[in-house]
Amino acid sequence: MANFLDGIENLKKGDFTKAIEIFDELSKQGDYRASYQLAQMYNQGMSVKKDLETSGEYFDVAFKQLNDVEDSNEKLYLLSTFYLYGLGTVAKDEFKAVELLERGAKNKDINCMTLLANCYRNGIGAEKDDEKAFELIKDLKDSGHPIATKVYADCKMFGNGTEVDYKEAVKYYEKASQLGDVSSLFMLGTLYHEGKGVEVDDKKSLEYFLEASKYKYPDALKNAAYFYGHGIGTEKNLKLEADFIKLYADTGAADGMYLYGNMCLDMNRGLFKYEEGIDYLKRATQLKEPRATHLVGRIYETGLYGTFKNEKVAFNHYIVSYNLGYKPAAFDVLRCLKMHIGVEGNNQNKIEEFEKICEELRNSSNARA
Repeated sequence: MANFLDGIENLKKGDFTKAIEIFDELSKQGDYRASYQLAQMYNQGMSVKKDLETSGEYFDVAFKQLNDVEDSNEKLYLLSTFYLYGLGTVAKDEFKAVELLERGAKNKDINCMTLLANCYRNGIGAEKDDEKAFELIKDLKDSGHPIATKVYADCKMFGNGTEVDYKEAVKYYEKASQLGDVSSLFMLGTLYHEGKGVEVDDKKSLEYFLEASKYKYPDALKNAAYFYGHGIGTEKNLKLEADFIKLYADTGAADGMYLYGNMCLDMNRGLFKYEEGIDYLKRATQLKEPRATHLVGRIYETGLYGTFKNEKVAFNHYIVSYNLGYKPAAFDVLRCLKMHIGVEGNNQNKIEEFEKICEELRNSSNARA
């Protein structure tokens, strides 16, 4: 019978289907580690399509299973994450989380010490204290614990409680990546691109992003797309750019959904995936992505791509897009108000308000030019 470590091994090999199958079976048998692992995978959209509803269900199962087992450092650590992030239906309580972590840290539990250091670094559930964080993590850097190694590298990267040392950061990100920490692969890709602690090497940078992309690490997928789209560290390849943006969108990233939807509608790209593009744009709109909301408004106003024309819905999208922070939408709001597109009655006050807004935007744009 497969055990939890078999599932982890399949994850490392990239056999995500087998890993999920193992974790799901173990979860049904009451293994809180398997339930928690599945919840994290669906929550982050790594190795599986992001699904917050399914994630929440697995978190709730794991929380119940955890409370039914004997006390241990592992239990303290996992329970702390529920309170720290408000996982599933558990109410967020950062102070309770830190209390649990401090109990585990007194027992010299590496997981608890590592997460507690991050809480101190960021002032979560406790007063921000970089020195205290670094004191906790500095002796764990060679422990063989991937997250502890990565947190030490972060401290050296950003100067948390210690001096900035990019070369040291690179050294320990490399160690953490070899221990299986995917986020360290992304950080190495970033450092090779920026030339911090190493010589600039965009080819190597892309290699790290591609390695992290195998685990569907969102920022790595986005960066890989950017590199292919602009020919950085490789030949320019718009097809691969679109492929990676789609993968990024499928992690649940609203900006990725907008970018991919826009690519599908761009005739110059020749994808001709209008239905799919509109679907991604509407999903991004539901996540309050302002540019997607604006573009969906344009589609409804004109009835493009077989969409049922609805000027009132279009106007509402322009207003929402503007309120979400996409300032250019103000010009469409003003145009609709003046031409009675999707609006009725006397809107003189609104017209004057948006005329002023649009004038300020023009002046701001001219000043930057």
